[in-house]
Amino acid sequence: GDGIQTTSIGIIGSSIQSMAFADNKLYAAGVAQFPARMGVVVRYMLPAKKAPIVTITDPANNTSIYGPVDITFTAKASDENGTITKVEFYNGTVLMATKFLKYSWTWKSSPVGKHKVTARAYDNEGLVTTSAPVYVTVVAVKPSTVTITEPTNNSTYRSPADIRITAVASKEGGAISKVEFYKGTTLLASERYLPYSWNWQNAPVGTHTITVKAYYSAGPVITSQPVKITVTPASAPVSSRPSFENSKIKINGSISLKLVPNPVNNILNIYTSGLQGNTQATISIISSSGVTVKTIKSKGSDQTMQLNVSLLPSGVYTIKIANGDKVINKQFVKM
Repeated sequence: GDGIQTTSIGIIGSSIQSMAFADNKLYAAGVAQFPARMGVVVRYMLPAKKAPIVTITDPANNTSIYGPVDITFTAKASDENGTITKVEFYNGTVLMATKFLKYSWTWKSSPVGKHKVTARAYDNEGLVTTSAPVYVTVVAVKPSTVTITEPTNNSTYRSPADIRITAVASKEGGAISKVEFYKGTTLLASERYLPYSWNWQNAPVGTHTITVKAYYSAGPVITSQPVKITVTPASAPVSSRPSFENSKIKINGSISLKLVPNPVNNILNIYTSGLQGNTQATISIISSSGVTVKTIKSKGSDQTMQLNVSLLPSGVYTIKIANGDKVINKQFVKM
C-alpha cells in the first residue's frame, strides 16, 4: 500500500546493491554479514500483466441497413492494471480511424457490401487486444423520396390561417413508420397513417419554411425539399388562395354519410352529400375509447373520399365530419 516491500532474511546489516527484471519477476541483489560478508538474492513474483479488454457495443453483429449510409461504431475499452492509450477501428485489415478519448467513429457513406469491423485497444504497457468482429451488411436501395404536395411553394395566406400540409412518401425504402411535419427545426406534428396530412391551425403571421421527414422501418430518414409559405396580417392583400376557414358559409341543408365497405380491411370509401362546396370539411377518425387517431381536411365539394385504414388496429371507430355548422357521425368496424 505504501509502495515499499520489506522481506526479512534473518541477517543483520544487509543492503540492496542492484535490481533486475526477468520473466515477470523482480530480483533484488545485495550483501549481508552472516557472520562474514556474503551475497544475498531475493526474488519477487510480480502481478501478471493483463491485456486490455475491448468490445464493439454498437451496431449489433449481423446488422443489415440500406445504404450507402452513415454508420456510427462505438467501442468500450478498459484495462485492469493500466490505462488505454488508444483504440483503432478496422474494416478488415484496413485502418479506418484512431480514437484517443471517446471510442466512437462514424463511417460516412459506408459502401454497399458486407463489412467486417473490429476495434483494437492499446494500453500503457504496450499490450494490444482486438475485439470480436462485427459484421455489417449495407444493402443497395433506390433512394426514397418524400414530397410536400400541399401547400405549394411561396403560397400566401391571410391570418387567421388554417393550413393543410400534405406529403407523399415513396416506398423504395420499405414500410414507413411515421411522417413528421416541421417548421424550421421545430416539430409540429407526427402522422402514422395515410394520407400523410396535418392541419396547422392558426398559423402565426410571418414567413415559414416547412419540411417533412419520412421514417422508414429499415432505418433511413428522408427529408423533403422545403416549402416556404407566408401568413399576412388580416388587413394585408393576399396573392394566393386563402385558407378554407376564411370563408365559412352556413349550410342550410343536412349532411348524409355512407361508409363502404363496412366492416373494412384496407380502403374505406366515404360518400357524402349536402356538404357546402365553399367550406372546408374536417374528417376525424375516433377510436372506441374516444381518442382521435387521425384528422384530415377536405373541400366540401369532395363528395367521394378514400381512406387507407390498413394500419389501424382492429376495432370499432367513428367517422366524424364537421362542415360549417353541421356535424355527422357514423361508425365502422376495422377487421
